[in-house]
Amino acid sequence: MSKTIYVIGDSFSAGSELEDITFSSYYQYKPKDRNEYYKWIVSKEYKNELRAKPEGYNKYFSEMKRAWPAKLESITDTQVINRAHSGSGPAMWRAKAFTDLLQFKKNDIKIDTAIIQIHAYDRDCLYDVDTNEKTIYNNIGLTKLIYGTGAEKVYFKCRLMLESIYGSFYRFLIDIASIKNSFLNFGITDIRIMASDTKSIMGDWKELPFINYPDIKQLLDHLEFNLDSPTSLLTMWEHDIHEQVLQKLPMGHYPESVHDEFAHKMKTILNL
Repeated sequence: MSKTIYVIGDSFSAGSELEDITFSSYYQYKPKDRNEYYKWIVSKEYKNELRAKPEGYNKYFSEMKRAWPAKLESITDTQVINRAHSGSGPAMWRAKAFTDLLQFKKNDIKIDTAIIQIHAYDRDCLYDVDTNEKTIYNNIGLTKLIYGTGAEKVYFKCRLMLESIYGSFYRFLIDIASIKNSFLNFGITDIRIMASDTKSIMGDWKELPFINYPDIKQLLDHLEFNLDSPTSLLTMWEHDIHEQVLQKLPMGHYPESVHDEFAHKMKTILNL
């Protein structure tokens, strides 16, 4: 393969929900929103079907095979290393990318293009280890205030009391800048930052009251984020196309047809 592409991001690049259509109970429950989706995920029907899947089946890895990074690899002469994870944010990516780069250096693996796929700026990550002394990434965001464990709800409530929205956004930009600098130090010169949702990035960010504060503006300039120009990011699609995609899945993700479309768009953008 002529090029190696490294992708870090959240649920869009991980292909969340793409395997749901393989479960008959999904059509039985027909979840229309997040609440109904969680009811299906904890149902005995879903759990029974999951147990009945072939040995070695893993929903997370099966979904990644249907997400746009895998599709991009299949239509180009490239190897795509996808390290995206649903519900994650820059706090996790900073650690994951750094440890990945150490392994790449050890194994003499060259990365030609690194892609950081961003969305929400209100996510944090806590770290632990399992019984095999492997690092566990516990991603925590605003949704944990409703759907998280008691400890997760308390943690995020405390963080909201101690840190303003400004702090969350500043932390987010610092983490993205740290990831970008790690890539640069590793010798990766082609670094792309893409938004999985044009509307939220170009709309919600511009409405933040502190967007022109000196420290914030300096980071935005360093990351080359021009919020007045959607083309400053590898946006998922133009606004007119975005508005046409109304068939979002219950958790707010996109169907496989969108991943097909985006893979072809990325092929063009990256000149592959």
